[in-house]
Formats: sequence, structure tokens, C-alpha cells
Amino acid sequence: MRPSPLQYDERGLRPLRENHRINPGPWPDGRICGICGICGICFTNATHRYGQCTRCSADRLLPSRTDTGEDTCRECAGITTNLTCDNCGREGERFRGGHCITCVLTTDLTELLRPNDPPDLRLKRLIKILTDSTRPESRCSMNR
Repeated sequence: MRPSPLQYDERGLRPLRENHRINPGPWPDGRICGICGICGICFTNATHRYGQCTRCSADRLLPSRTDTGEDTCRECAGITTNLTCDNCGREGERFRGGHCITCVLTTDLTELLRPNDPPDLRLKRLIKILTDSTRPESRCSMNR
């Protein structure tokens, strides 16, 4: 039997499958999804959701949901998992060495293309375009 295709709620934010419920459930130290706790799909969606926290009104990463489905920031949800890049300070998923995907991809592309040896503005622009994409994770996969 094939699993049901991935579907999203009316806001396009939450994965809905047979093994996921709409009511939020626990992170290791907060709330995220239903019965799965923190599966890969839910973690990825949670670490890519930005906006205004319904509790403190801060504009930032919203990895958690209240019992009523409202998005909340780490502090308001009590999540202590570090989701801040050690290099640039942006909130989001940390990929390698405590750095976000944008910083990892920038480092990888800089090492690969060597835009500073000799200085080449075209290569620097290319790196900027690739790292500014909506989903830089796909660019990182492409490099492998």
C-alpha cells in the first residue's frame, strides 16, 4: 500500500498524512506536531516557518504551535533547542557545525568556485544568487 501524498493545511504550513494529527504535540522541549513527536517533515516545516508570534508579537522563526494551532516562537513555546546560526545569527535549522544552510552553502561554493583568487565579481554574484534562493537546501544537495 502506497502512503498518501503529502498534503498541507489551508495555510500551506502543516504536513497532513495519515500518521499526523492536526493538534500539535511535543518537541523534545516544546510543541510541534501530533503523534509523531518530531519527524523529519514536521521538523523541516517548523524550522522554515517565519512570521509574527501570536503571544509576544515578535517577527521571527515560529517552530511551535499552541493547542489551538496558533504559531509561536521558541521562547514563548519553551523550546530550548538552539535554532540560531553561529555564523550569521539567523534563526532556522542548523546544518553543519552550528551554521544555517545559507552559511554552509556560501562556504561550500566559495571553496569550490574560489571567487577571490583572482577576484571575480561574476562568481561572487553567482554565489549570492544561489544562496538567496527560496530553498537553499536543494542547492546544497545539488552540490553533492
